[in-house]
Amino acid sequence: MKSKLLKLSILSIVSGTAFANTGLEILNRCETDSLAPPEAVERTEWWLKCRPQEFMAVAALQAGEALSEDDARAQIRSSFLYNRSGALRPRPMYISFIGQDAASAPVVVVAPVDRNADCGAIPATAIGDIACTSSCYKPEMRLLFKDGYNPILGAFEQKLPFISVVSKNSTLSTIKLKNLDVQSYTESVEDSLHKIRILKTASGGILKVTENHPLLNEAGKIQEASLFEKGQYLLKANGSKDKIVSAATEDYFGKVYNVAPRSLNKLENIVIAEGFLSGSSWYQNDGVLNMNRTILRANLPKNLVN
Repeated sequence: MKSKLLKLSILSIVSGTAFANTGLEILNRCETDSLAPPEAVERTEWWLKCRPQEFMAVAALQAGEALSEDDARAQIRSSFLYNRSGALRPRPMYISFIGQDAASAPVVVVAPVDRNADCGAIPATAIGDIACTSSCYKPEMRLLFKDGYNPILGAFEQKLPFISVVSKNSTLSTIKLKNLDVQSYTESVEDSLHKIRILKTASGGILKVTENHPLLNEAGKIQEASLFEKGQYLLKANGSKDKIVSAATEDYFGKVYNVAPRSLNKLENIVIAEGFLSGSSWYQNDGVLNMNRTILRANLPKNLVN
């Protein structure tokens, strides 16, 4: 039974493995085992010390071939802890573990966040089941994909492969859109409680996102949804500004979702949610250092396009 669980778990750990025919990565948000970046690093290092059977299997699937133990550790560090430029991720990925309660139901088992912790700190039967990251749309929120607007939940279920984004040569006065491959979808691992920011605008628009979700204001600055208040403005995909007439926060119990295009460009990681310019999940992970910065300018010199 354990070997069967391990096989299933390995498929869920490796981003995209279960959906290799589409090339899409499927990531997870882990509210009940949420870690700060330093804790995520320590958790991963503990896993690399204590669970060779798991991390070597994951590394082999990522690399497409069996690796030595040392090479497997290097593979995991490069995919979980470091971004494509080799720098430590602002929000590293980490492993969360699943065990069973007395009724044999799956439960989250909280593993150490200290690389020096004893390897017996959690039961040997607990399985490293999921790699964790961030996400933030309520399931009914519609995003613009190649074939038109789709609720994020429906897009996730269909694994839609192309999403509309802002072109990197856009300015505040001339916003251009293009379609890119989807790099990844993110889904909450389980239903849990979220703080949802609800923003209603003068045009009748409405956004429902987690409080830390990145949105663009009328000046082209990207900031968290929690910072937007009544009387301020959101930026629409056509470049017009839309006044916020109501801003509130409510509790929501369920799953949330997100998506990221296949790009490292900060403008190409701006997607269209319910007609508004919204940051992809890249801004909550590798691109988090761009938060609270102006990314869409009135005039964009060539040397600012990266």
